[in-house]
Amino acid sequence: MFLTEATAITVGQTAELVVNRVKNDGVVTDSTQTDTAQSDLRTASGNGHIVLRTTAGSITLNNGTAPSDDTVVSASGSGNVLLEAIGADTDIVAEANADVQSTTGHITLRAARTIDLQAGVDVSTAGAG
Repeated sequence: MFLTEATAITVGQTAELVVNRVKNDGVVTDSTQTDTAQSDLRTASGNGHIVLRTTAGSITLNNGTAPSDDTVVSASGSGNVLLEAIGADTDIVAEANADVQSTTGHITLRAARTIDLQAGVDVSTAGAG
């Protein structure tokens, strides 16, 4: 997962989302699709990497409740995590209990100004140096 944002970005939670699809005959009746609340950046299996960069804004990490596990960024297997706020005067703020983890991959947090890990935030991997 490779995401680049030009301004500030917050990783948090979305509410339930209802979408009306347009069928191939142009009708929208009986075409509603509902997705439950979603949160976090995750690779669920394999060794997928997570890269989140901003070019001129800060990154804020808010733990969501879907699932409720105090983890906001999680790379499976040997997937690496890079969170990078590149622009001048940019920060990375992990709000309370917004953990960043990889099973065995590397984790890198880079900000031009400040990295603020608030109460209960863990950055963890079981990988070797």
